[in-house]
Amino acid sequence: MIYRASELGRFWVIFLLLFVGICLGEHRQVSSDVRKYALQGIVIDSITSRPIGRALVEVIGQAGQVVLTDAEGRFHFENVPEGSAVLSVEKPGFVGSGAYRVLNRNQASVEVGPQQGSITLRLVPESVIFGQLVDRDGGPIEGARVSLVRIEIVDGRKQWLRLPINTTSDAGGNFRFAGLCSGSYYITVSASNVKLPFESDQTSVEAYPPLWYYPGNPLSSPNDSLELMAGQRAHVELALARSQVFRISGAVVGNTIARQYGVQLLDPGGDILPFSIRFNARGKFQIDRVPRGTYLIRAETRDLTGHVLTMEQSVNVNSDIADLQIPLQSSPGIPINVRTEFTDERGSCNTQKEGQTCSQSTEQVVTVVLHSATPFQFDAHSSIDISQGSPRLVVADVRGGEYIVSVRSSRGYVASVTSGGIDLMRDKLVIPAGSTVPPIDVLLRDGTASVVGNIHSEKPFIRAFVLLRPEFAPLQPPIVVNADSIGSFKQDGLAPGDYLILGFDTLQGLEYTNSAVLDRYVPKAGRISLSANQNAALSVNLIATNDE
Repeated sequence: MIYRASELGRFWVIFLLLFVGICLGEHRQVSSDVRKYALQGIVIDSITSRPIGRALVEVIGQAGQVVLTDAEGRFHFENVPEGSAVLSVEKPGFVGSGAYRVLNRNQASVEVGPQQGSITLRLVPESVIFGQLVDRDGGPIEGARVSLVRIEIVDGRKQWLRLPINTTSDAGGNFRFAGLCSGSYYITVSASNVKLPFESDQTSVEAYPPLWYYPGNPLSSPNDSLELMAGQRAHVELALARSQVFRISGAVVGNTIARQYGVQLLDPGGDILPFSIRFNARGKFQIDRVPRGTYLIRAETRDLTGHVLTMEQSVNVNSDIADLQIPLQSSPGIPINVRTEFTDERGSCNTQKEGQTCSQSTEQVVTVVLHSATPFQFDAHSSIDISQGSPRLVVADVRGGEYIVSVRSSRGYVASVTSGGIDLMRDKLVIPAGSTVPPIDVLLRDGTASVVGNIHSEKPFIRAFVLLRPEFAPLQPPIVVNADSIGSFKQDGLAPGDYLILGFDTLQGLEYTNSAVLDRYVPKAGRISLSANQNAALSVNLIATNDE
């Protein structure tokens, strides 16, 4: 049978229409099979348990599913698909529980279905910090920049985080921060550029501090923070003292100085201070109106070969400083030498031994992190450096300060970590500003042990975590193991030695790298002593942090 082209065209059109219709029908059938239910609940104040009216509640991802609670704090949704859903609730004057908890909303996961009962959502009343800046005569200070620092626990370590919120004191010296959650805070004030009454920049011989902290400087008083409770309104009166100002002048020197370089004035914690710095192409610089105090001067450039040259120098300003010499030098970083002692001699190697080769590069199996023990300073991580031809493991761009050194290996276990005779598994690494640090020597051995176990609890739990704290290496961080839904856990690659074993329902807000914090839970901990190649089993009780 022979078809004309027009008949073939009509045939294919009819076929496509029938096919699309069938697909659409199946799609409507699948969609109609999705069961939908009503979802209702109440929003309450987490402190007083009182209902919150006119709070905005939203089913995330459901177009048009947004309602306001009534006067009794109740909300109601219709036709919510069966399965997992996320509810979001917010209202001005309340905060939620985000990563940094400076948020005005809270979220909760729910399971939508025929057995779903009423849902309770909680909001935390906001906290507020407000106050006034005055000088030594009691007069208001206008135009000072005020900001906040909040202490957070991140990965078990205390960190001082500068919040991305700031304000400027008004004509009455007043400032205010709202929408805060409970926690530990510092107030920072930068007022060195504020003009003093009846004085001009040319005649002024005094100035306010470039960076000032309340209730104390975290560098010298890391535990003297402002404790803020949920819903608290804290009023503070801050009096800033003036101090005499001086001039710092000098030059950046070096054998191969490039044409462009930078000079910065920092506070001892590493914050760049807002000073105007004049310098010329010959390396000379001048900094005016520097208040009395201790500072860091940082200079940086690239030499004619492109290598970075840096120098940080501490200066104590009590008078004018002239002809300050800042010698720039290349920053080789801290070399890391890895040595292995494996029972299989073919697996042993030494990165310090010239010509030594290994089947697997030790630089690729060892990770070294220098955790700063100084507020506001960043951690430093090891990396592979090939600038000198052959690859080598280094920790580059390390600033002066105190560090806790942690080492992880994907092969064998870490038997020792030393630098210049210091046992870094027990003592901190102290790096003076601008100094050269001896290499970090890491020893790896084989014969790792393993543990399997269960977490016991009289109450049901959703998640659990196990901490294995090595008692033989008090500065090494505990090993974190995630338990499964029934509380079982397993960890391989452990070094022989004694361990403290703790099980927690959550690690949020727990400074578990601080031995003094974990010591509070020792009565509920388990203990185990592992030998080389041992496979051990144990059981540990669950610690509910909310009950502590």
